Amino acid sequence: MQDARSAMGVAVFDADADGKLDLFYTNFRTEYNALMLNRLAKGFFSEQTEAFGLTAGSLGLTKWGEKKRIDIRLEAFNVFNHANFRPPSANIQAVTVGIVSSTLDARIIQFALKLHF
Repeated sequence: MQDARSAMGVAVFDADADGKLDLFYTNFRTEYNALMLNRLAKGFFSEQTEAFGLTAGSLGLTKWGEKKRIDIRLEAFNVFNHANFRPPSANIQAVTVGIVSSTLDARIIQFALKLHF
């Protein structure tokens, strides 16, 4: 590679199926991407970007801004409002021993809105 370029991302894979790992990295703006094949000695690479037809700039593939997403959630508990009794009193010294005197919460509905950015 003769000139300096600013890499945005790197992929390591065997591009030419020779059993050696090669490098492909994307660049910014009008700088073209680079494919570096591991063809020489171990750890040395040769640029083969033009041979594989990958000299187009990557500006069109660059994403600007933030990705936004909204999650809307509705949760409902005990929708049909059935009685959910608490266990009976277990205090054997109380006059209410064995008597169910309360219930769990009635119908509960929750609504949530979450913005991811």
